[in-house]
Amino acid sequence: MIILKEDWSYTLEKTKSESYILTVVCGSIGIYEIKIALNPEEIQKFINHGESYIVQSVRNIQESPSKYTHRHIDDTSKS
Repeated sequence: MIILKEDWSYTLEKTKSESYILTVVCGSIGIYEIKIALNPEEIQKFINHGESYIVQSVRNIQESPSKYTHRHIDDTSKS
C-alpha cells in the first residue's frame, strides 16, 4: 500500500509484512532507483515526524546515493 508519493522523486510503501519500503529516484542524465527497507529507528522517526522526515531522507539519498547502495533491495524481496 502506497503511503506517500511524489512523482519522479519517491514512493513510501507499507508491505503486507508491515515493512516500510522507500524508493527514491536518483540521477540526472541516467535515472535509477534506490529502494531501501526502513529500519526500526527510521520507522519511529517517520511515525514521530511524518512526511518531513521522509522528504529529508529522500534528499539525503539523492545527494549521496552511494552511501545507500548497500541497503538497496530488489523487487523480488518485496513482500
